[in-house]
This record gives sequence, structure tokens and C-alpha cells, in this order.
Amino acid sequence: MKKLFPMIFIVIIFLFSVIAMRNSNRPQELFPGYKKTDAKIAQTTFYLYVADSANKQSKGLSNISRINPNEGMIFIFPTRGNYQFWMKDMKFSLDFLFVDGTRIVDIKRNITSQSYPETIYGSRAYDKVIEVQAGDTDNIKVGNIVKMRAWEDSNLRPSRLRRDAL
Repeated sequence: MKKLFPMIFIVIIFLFSVIAMRNSNRPQELFPGYKKTDAKIAQTTFYLYVADSANKQSKGLSNISRINPNEGMIFIFPTRGNYQFWMKDMKFSLDFLFVDGTRIVDIKRNITSQSYPETIYGSRAYDKVIEVQAGDTDNIKVGNIVKMRAWEDSNLRPSRLRRDAL
């Protein structure tokens, strides 16, 4: 029994070490508490954080050093319009996809942080904007359809967002 106790202790320490190492290898979530969705456009799937409040929308992707390829943020507005974006406090370049309903109506590519304080907006009215790392939209064109899997969730539909939450 005396020899068994140290062996059990070593096994427990080993298991805790394995669990700690496994958790440390997980990617850090950039925006804890944000809803997440994915969007398939052409042959590319994007993994997006949902900016569904005025505070989240004003922060956007600013003040982070990088995002993973095909990762980004979607801004959902309650009505169609020409909403303006800027590159304040951005540390990397972005591509902007302007979406009306489910169709891309405009694309702005390789917008750099040096463009601030200039504003970025689409040439036609839209109710959603997707921001991703510059270069991630090279195979996407105006007219492509955006397929959003999570729009099955009624909380992500633009008509369900409260105007005062934006």
C-alpha cells in the first residue's frame, strides 16, 4: 500500500500536466462573449464574430495584433444604408465585403491602417458588412451569395436586432 500511494500521486500529477498543456495549446479567443457564425462565400468559409451592439461595432477589429486566415467580424444593421467604417487603431489591413440581404454588392480590398481618418463605405446600400484580413477575399466577387449557417438562429436576423442596441 505504501508503494501504491506514490504511484497514484505521480499519475495524478501527470494527468494534470497533460490537461494543462492541452489547454495552453488552444487558441486564445479574441472576443470572449461575442456570438460567432460562419459564412460561406464562393468556395471560402469565413469564421466571424458578430458585432451586434454599438460598442462592439465601434471597436470592430481594432487594437488586436492579428486574426487567423478566414477569420473576421460581421456587422449587422437593422436597415439598409451606407454605414461608414474607419481603420482607427488597426494593426493590419482589411478587406470589406458589403452585403445586401445575401448578395455581395461591393468589395473594398487591402484597406490599410494608414487610411485613417478616411472612412470606408460601399457604393450601394447594404445591411451587413464583413471585415476579414486583407487577401482573404481574392476569390470573391460582387454578386456572390453569402450563405450564413447561423442565421437559422433568429437572434442573428437583422430584423430581430433592436435599433437601440446598435
